[in-house]
Amino acid sequence: MTCSTKISIDKKSKGGRQRQFSNEQRKDRNRQAQAAFRERRSKHTKALEDTITDLRTMVQILQQNVMQTKERADKAEKRCQLLEIDCQHMKTTLACLMPQFSPPASLTAYLRSLATRGQQTPNHGP
Repeated sequence: MTCSTKISIDKKSKGGRQRQFSNEQRKDRNRQAQAAFRERRSKHTKALEDTITDLRTMVQILQQNVMQTKERADKAEKRCQLLEIDCQHMKTTLACLMPQFSPPASLTAYLRSLATRGQQTPNHGP
Protein backbone atom coordinates (compact mmCIF):
# COMPACT_ATOMS: atom_id res chain seq x y z
CA MET A 1 0.00 0.00 0.00
CA THR A 2 1.11 3.41 -0.71
CA CYS A 3 0.93 6.32 1.60
CA SER A 4 -2.02 7.97 -0.21
CA THR A 5 -4.17 4.81 -0.07
CA LYS A 6 -3.60 4.51 3.66
CA ILE A 7 -4.92 8.02 4.27
CA SER A 8 -8.08 7.44 2.24
CA ILE A 9 -8.81 4.20 4.17
CA ASP A 10 -8.49 6.04 7.49
CA LYS A 11 -11.00 8.66 6.35
CA LYS A 12 -13.52 5.98 5.41
CA SER A 13 -13.16 4.22 8.75
CA LYS A 14 -14.65 7.15 10.70
CA GLY A 15 -18.11 5.98 9.73
CA GLY A 16 -21.02 8.08 8.58
CA ARG A 17 -21.07 11.17 6.50
CA GLN A 18 -19.49 14.23 8.06
CA ARG A 19 -21.72 17.29 7.79
CA GLN A 20 -20.12 20.48 6.84
CA PHE A 21 -21.48 23.55 8.63
CA SER A 22 -20.50 27.09 7.97
CA ASN A 23 -18.99 29.12 10.76
CA GLU A 24 -22.27 31.00 11.24
CA GLN A 25 -24.26 27.77 11.47
CA ARG A 26 -21.82 26.31 13.98
CA LYS A 27 -21.87 29.49 16.07
CA ASP A 28 -25.67 29.51 16.01
CA ARG A 29 -25.87 25.84 17.11
CA ASN A 30 -23.33 26.46 19.87
CA ARG A 31 -25.29 29.53 21.01
CA GLN A 32 -28.52 27.50 21.15
CA ALA A 33 -26.84 24.63 22.98
CA GLN A 34 -25.32 27.02 25.51
CA ALA A 35 -28.67 28.76 26.06
CA ALA A 36 -30.37 25.38 26.60
CA PHE A 37 -27.64 24.38 29.06
CA ARG A 38 -28.03 27.64 31.00
CA GLU A 39 -31.80 27.11 31.16
CA ARG A 40 -31.40 23.54 32.48
CA ARG A 41 -28.81 24.69 35.01
CA SER A 42 -31.06 27.54 36.13
CA LYS A 43 -34.04 25.18 36.64
CA HIS A 44 -31.88 22.71 38.55
CA THR A 45 -30.45 25.49 40.76
CA LYS A 46 -33.97 26.80 41.46
CA ALA A 47 -35.15 23.29 42.40
CA LEU A 48 -32.20 22.91 44.79
CA GLU A 49 -32.87 26.31 46.36
CA ASP A 50 -36.54 25.38 46.86
CA THR A 51 -35.46 22.13 48.51
CA ILE A 52 -33.12 24.04 50.83
CA THR A 53 -35.92 26.44 51.79
CA ASP A 54 -38.30 23.54 52.50
CA LEU A 55 -35.71 21.72 54.59
CA ARG A 56 -34.88 24.84 56.60
CA THR A 57 -38.57 25.34 57.33
CA MET A 58 -38.85 21.71 58.39
CA VAL A 59 -35.83 22.07 60.69
CA GLN A 60 -37.41 25.11 62.38
CA ILE A 61 -40.69 23.25 62.90
CA LEU A 62 -38.89 20.22 64.32
CA GLN A 63 -36.82 22.41 66.65
CA GLN A 64 -40.02 24.03 67.94
CA ASN A 65 -41.53 20.58 68.47
CA VAL A 66 -38.45 19.49 70.40
CA MET A 67 -38.65 22.56 72.65
CA GLN A 68 -42.37 22.00 73.30
CA THR A 69 -41.78 18.33 74.05
CA LYS A 70 -38.97 19.20 76.47
CA GLU A 71 -41.24 21.69 78.24
CA ARG A 72 -44.00 19.09 78.52
CA ALA A 73 -41.54 16.52 79.85
CA ASP A 74 -40.24 19.00 82.45
CA LYS A 75 -43.80 19.82 83.56
CA ALA A 76 -44.64 16.12 83.79
CA GLU A 77 -41.48 15.47 85.81
CA LYS A 78 -42.34 18.28 88.26
CA ARG A 79 -45.91 17.02 88.56
CA CYS A 80 -44.66 13.50 89.21
CA GLN A 81 -42.40 14.77 91.98
CA LEU A 82 -45.28 16.70 93.56
CA LEU A 83 -47.53 13.64 93.37
CA GLU A 84 -44.83 11.51 95.01
CA ILE A 85 -44.60 14.05 97.85
CA ASP A 86 -48.40 14.06 98.21
CA CYS A 87 -48.48 10.28 98.22
CA GLN A 88 -45.83 10.11 100.93
CA HIS A 89 -47.72 12.72 102.96
CA MET A 90 -50.95 10.72 102.63
CA LYS A 91 -49.21 7.52 103.70
CA THR A 92 -47.88 9.30 106.77
CA THR A 93 -51.29 10.78 107.56
CA LEU A 94 -52.97 7.41 107.09
CA ALA A 95 -50.47 5.76 109.42
CA CYS A 96 -51.16 8.43 112.07
CA LEU A 97 -54.93 8.12 111.76
CA MET A 98 -54.99 4.33 112.03
CA PRO A 99 -52.45 3.45 114.72
CA GLN A 100 -54.64 0.70 116.21
CA PHE A 101 -54.27 -1.38 113.03
CA SER A 102 -51.06 -3.10 112.25
CA PRO A 103 -49.66 -1.39 109.18
CA PRO A 104 -50.02 -3.49 106.04
CA ALA A 105 -46.95 -4.66 104.19
CA SER A 106 -47.77 -2.10 101.62
CA LEU A 107 -50.57 0.27 100.91
CA THR A 108 -51.38 -1.65 97.76
CA ALA A 109 -51.84 -4.87 99.71
CA TYR A 110 -54.08 -3.05 102.18
CA LEU A 111 -56.24 -1.63 99.41
CA ARG A 112 -56.49 -5.05 97.77
CA SER A 113 -57.69 -6.56 101.03
CA LEU A 114 -60.36 -3.87 101.29
CA ALA A 115 -61.47 -4.53 97.73
CA THR A 116 -61.59 -8.27 98.37
CA ARG A 117 -63.74 -7.78 101.45
CA GLY A 118 -66.09 -5.57 99.45
CA GLN A 119 -66.51 -8.26 96.79
CA GLN A 120 -67.17 -10.98 99.38
CA THR A 121 -70.24 -9.30 100.86
CA PRO A 122 -73.32 -10.99 99.39
CA ASN A 123 -75.73 -8.95 97.38
CA HIS A 124 -79.20 -9.24 98.90
CA GLY A 125 -81.92 -8.41 96.42
CA PRO A 126 -85.51 -7.37 97.25
